Order: sequence, then structure tokens, then C-alpha cells
Amino acid sequence: MSNKIEYVLNYREKGKKKQHTFKIDFMSNRCHSNFEEQKSYMIDIIVKLDRMKELAAENELLKSDKKNKEKIADNISKIEYIKSLVDPKEAMDFLQERFKTLKTVLVDNGYDGKFLEYDFWDNCTEPIDSILFLNECHDKDNPKKKAVQI
Repeated sequence: MSNKIEYVLNYREKGKKKQHTFKIDFMSNRCHSNFEEQKSYMIDIIVKLDRMKELAAENELLKSDKKNKEKIADNISKIEYIKSLVDPKEAMDFLQERFKTLKTVLVDNGYDGKFLEYDFWDNCTEPIDSILFLNECHDKDNPKKKAVQI
């Protein structure tokens, strides 16, 4: 079963607000699995960022008392360790892979032109737009859960 979606992309080009509606009725198995991997990577990064924010917030609370110097140093050490787990090259590769997935979905659905250019998505859209677009495409064929009546 192949459902169709219409995804409205709001973007800016040379300061002018614009909009384009994409009609998507196909997302290949390869794109599905690629996006699953990409979502897993994004979740991992979000968990790490959230943990670093928690540690930094804890340090803000602790710094009013000099007795907490050791705990603060420990938290800083933990933050540095978490940062070391995020490879900048891997993050850039992730962005490129996400764009390849997005481009493949667009090509498979008959799109061409500026929407297939990395610079368009990098310069004219919000960071979340490509994720939301791919998520909508990915979820278009998932069966909708029926509400349970009690």
C-alpha cells in the first residue's frame, strides 16, 4: 500500500518568504532504512546534549558553595568526555547522508531543480525542515493507530 502525502515546505529565498508543496507517494526501502539509522543517530546526539546541559545546570547550582569544587570539576570532566564521543567528521557525514536520502526521495517522486541542491536546504530552510520532511515521508505508509474506546 502506498499512501500519498503533501508536505508544505516554508522557506526563504533572498529574504522573501516562499512555500512549495511536495507530493510524495514513494519512499524506497533503502531510504526507509537510511532514515531509521539517521533518526537513531539524532536521538543519540540529543541524549548527549541533554546530559551535558544537565551537568552544566548542576554546576551553576553548585558554584555558589566552595565545598563543591570537586563535584564541579567532576561534572566538567564528564562534559568533556561526552563531547569527545561526538566526532565532528561523523556529524558532517551525517548531514551529507541525510541530504542524500532527501534528494533520493525527491528524485524518486519526479522533482528536480533547486530542491535537489544541498545549498538550497542549507541556506533557505530551517534546520528542522529536512528532518520533518523525511519523517513525514517515512511515516506515510505506517498504519494509523486506532483509538481504543473504554
